[in-house]
Amino acid sequence: MKRIDTHSHPKISKHFEFSPAAVDKMLRQARRVHLDALALTEHCHATRYWDVHEHLERTLPCEHGLFRAPGMALVPGAQARALGLPIVAGSDAHHWLQVGVRHTLLHTDELTLHAIAKTIKEGLTGLAGASYTPLHVKAAKS
Repeated sequence: MKRIDTHSHPKISKHFEFSPAAVDKMLRQARRVHLDALALTEHCHATRYWDVHEHLERTLPCEHGLFRAPGMALVPGAQARALGLPIVAGSDAHHWLQVGVRHTLLHTDELTLHAIAKTIKEGLTGLAGASYTPLHVKAAKS
């Protein structure tokens, strides 16, 4: 089983410029909450939308449609609504501390873009959440 936050934003607002440091913070938080993958789903109409994807292309290897950071797969994408698909959970994180608050359990051992899409289409998903307390937030800020 793989744990993935299927909905996070590397920019705090679609009106702000992209900062590569935001992705680094999101990766650290995703590892803290034991995720296997993180989907970076920026708003299609966001300011300089492609900056996030171009940063990933410049800095990380891409394998089977996923960017690979140490201990984490990053799913590039855009925020969109897909009617008729089984439900998935995502944090809708607009700040790195929100990453993984809600996430999807994928009943698969394979972590590729094809496997993620297939598992969701087949409804082999579950919903999960991470508990957050002031102690978790304080530790995450350090």
